[in-house]
Formats: sequence, structure tokens, C-alpha cells
Amino acid sequence: MKKLGSGAAGAVMPAGRGLALALAALTLVGVHGTTQAQERPASYAQETRQFIAYDAPLIALTHVRVIDGTGAAAAEDRTVVLRDGRIEAIGPTDKTKIPKGAQVLERRGYTVFPGLVGMHDHLFDVPPRGDWNTWAFLPAPFTAPKLYLAHGVTSIRTTGSVAFNLDLGVKRAIDAGKAPGPRINVTAPFLVDESAAGSMYWGVKGPEGAREFVRFYAAAGAQSIKVYQWLTREELTATIDEAHRLGLKVTGHLCSLTHREAAELGIDNIEHGFSFMTDFNPNKKPDQCPMPGGRPVAGDDPQFQELARFLAQKHVAITSTIALEMMFTRPQPVTDEYLSYLTTDVRFAYLKRRARNEPMFPGAPSANGDEAIKREVGRLRAFAAAGGLLMLGPDAISPDLIKGDADLWGVQLLVEGGFKPAEAFKIATSNGAHFLGLTDLGTLEPGKIADLVLVKGDPATRIGDIHQVETVFKDGIGYDSAKLKEAVRGQVGLR
Repeated sequence: MKKLGSGAAGAVMPAGRGLALALAALTLVGVHGTTQAQERPASYAQETRQFIAYDAPLIALTHVRVIDGTGAAAAEDRTVVLRDGRIEAIGPTDKTKIPKGAQVLERRGYTVFPGLVGMHDHLFDVPPRGDWNTWAFLPAPFTAPKLYLAHGVTSIRTTGSVAFNLDLGVKRAIDAGKAPGPRINVTAPFLVDESAAGSMYWGVKGPEGAREFVRFYAAAGAQSIKVYQWLTREELTATIDEAHRLGLKVTGHLCSLTHREAAELGIDNIEHGFSFMTDFNPNKKPDQCPMPGGRPVAGDDPQFQELARFLAQKHVAITSTIALEMMFTRPQPVTDEYLSYLTTDVRFAYLKRRARNEPMFPGAPSANGDEAIKREVGRLRAFAAAGGLLMLGPDAISPDLIKGDADLWGVQLLVEGGFKPAEAFKIATSNGAHFLGLTDLGTLEPGKIADLVLVKGDPATRIGDIHQVETVFKDGIGYDSAKLKEAVRGQVGLR
């Protein structure tokens, strides 16, 4: 089992009466196993209202193009009627009746699609200060939620926490209308074997330690569990068993276990697509992260296709974080707006590293961008073709990836890699909602919660237009994207 630097200190689980009280509180917390979208709050605080552009009980978007998130092709010249936070009707503009008293927003030349469901969207940052032994993780409770919402991400799963109480507090503030941001599925801290515990990772000793961790965080309000790289098969088995007993799902960034091993043990989800899989590494030993080795496996490789079928049969969802994997080879363009979000010192350090062509961290992969995208997207397409549930999230933790915009960038990379736009939108919206059990979200259909993104242009034919977000509707409330962005300029990497 890999150990981190000598300065790493493992977190200690509370025990005895404290844990017993936490477990007793499970029914009071009422979150484990509860994944339906919460209804919108009765009122909004001024901190939220200042970003709201549209708050009428009846709104009609007319003459818009609709990408509905089901995988169907875009529909032209549609009217979308929103009533009291839900979608009342969608149809051809010349045949759809606009209710009396509705606020009409004519938006010719615009496209609407469902709010993105980010399945790997953290609430912290890792500024590029160069000390990768201690990793200076900074919670981002102020900037992250606004950036996600501003770019059309209306639901997220945190997929690993470094400040769990803060994440939970942000979620509760948003749910109560006290702060703007997406719905949040809060994930427990990163779980590893005690030999790898550190500033970011919560170490446990053996199967019982893993069970205790799951029980404690389920009682505290976690809605999902994330295992990270260094874990034994016995510990993962116990983690999955205890989580499933409590109605939680388990996802993992794997290394010491292969994708196949984790699937056999019953894991629900695997992160980072197939970029970090160790299944085809000849140096792989049980319960150990191997040294790099082996040939790059393409999506049309018979052995990989067999693995893809196996994962699909085991109902293991895969989260692609292609924006992260490709940021070393196909990074987001560095624009003035992009840089404007960063604090002065973070911007300087970031530009210095980019000018020197240095990776985000030592040992980061290097490859031709087009080839890397083609290979990874080929594997993702093979998995989807096998019937697997493919989801999307950027893992945006550094200035290389701006939260929210990186979610959109991931959709763009899928399309550039060969997915049809309608397929990519489905991956980024309804697939994630389906996994989280959010049956009233993820697609644009009558009766669904009115989470939708209004962009200028036609991302169905020019995928780059996806970044031209004007208004983001969450629960039928229209948020001004520009105002949300302006509120965080110069502060990413600070708060």
C-alpha cells in the first residue's frame, strides 16, 4: 500500500458515545437514501435575489431550439412554458398556447437544454503554489456554487470532500434560498487505507474501520461515499456493504484495485473514465498501485470491449472527467475572462507554469491531444455501446479548469471526440440524474422541474456555442449568468 510523505497525518474517527449519537440521528437527518430533488424554497434571501433575472409564476420561452436531454435530435422553433417551477408544456411555437399572464421571453437564435448534472464537481480549489507534498486545498464555498450555476450546472455531486461540514453547510444554505448555487449531493471525505492517510485523505484501518467511517458520515449527512486509490479489497468490500445497507452509493478513483475487481465487489460507479484503469497493466499486484506500464488500450480492443460489457452487466456507471484528463493535452483556451476569475497571485503562478509548459503536478501525462481524446472517447463510446451508464464531470480543482465552464468544456470534448451532440448532452444531464435517482430532473419534459440553460447560438451544430450562457433556470427561477460571474471575479483561489 502506497504511503504519502512523512508530514501526512491521518484523520481520526470519533468513537464510542459520539458515534452512537450520530447514528441515532440518522433518522432525524433524513438524507441517506433520499435523492429526490427538493422543492424550491418558499422565499429567497437578498444574497440570492440579487442574481435573479426572472421570477414570474408563468414564463414562456418562445422561438427557441430545444435539446431535451433524452438523446433526441434538437427540435427547432419551440415554445417552453414554465409554471410554478415546473415545465408545463413544450411544443412548436405556432401550435403551443401561451397562458394568459405569462412573462414572454422571445429568444430567436437561442437554444435551451437541461441544467447539467455534474457528477464530479468539487467545492474546493488547489491553487498552483508548487508544493505538491502538502497540497494546499482551499474550500471554495463562495466562488464554486456561483460559478457552477452561472455556467448552467444546476445539480452536482461533490465526489469527495476536504471540508465536509462546510460542504454540508453550503448545501443547506442553497436549499433554503439563502445563497445561489446548484443542488448538491454531498459526498463524504476521500476514503483510503490508513497507510495513505493525509491532508486530503481519510485513512481507515481494515474492514471495520471502513464500516465505521460509512456509518458516521451517513449519520452526519453524506449522500454518497468516495473511495480513493489506496484501498484493499477487504476494505472496499466492507465500504460497499455498509453503504448499501444504509442506502448510499459508492464511487471510486481506483488504483490499488482494477475496474473489474471493484465491479466484482459491487461498486456502483468508477471515476475518471478509463484513463487511470490498471486492468491491463502487467505490473499490477493485488491491493497495490502499480508502476506505469502496459500498452495503451483502445476502445476497439477485444479485451477492453469484454471489460466494457462486464461493467455494463454489473451496472457499474462510469464518470468521464475528460476535461481533467485532456487539460494536459487539450487545455481550455486561456482567455481574459478565464483569467479574470483568479486572484492575482494564483493568476501569476498559473501563467508562469503555462509559459514554461509545466504540468499541473509532477508526473502528469503527456501525449498528443487529438490522439488522447480519440483513444479515451473511443473507450467511452465502447462502454456506452455495451449498454453502460456514462456520466460526466470535470474534477475542476485547479486554475486549469474553471468550475462550471469546465463542465461545458467536457461536453465539447465528447463531441469533438466523436459523440453526437444529443448523446453528449444526455451524458451530461439525464444520465447523472438517473444515477442519483432524481427522476424529476435531467430532461426537458412536461411535469419535470424547470432546470434549463438558455444559450445564444446553436450548440447542436456548433458545440462551442455551449459556452454562451445567458440565463440559467433552476426551479423555474431565471438567474443572470453575467451577474453571477461578476460576483466572483478575482476571487477564485481565495474563497
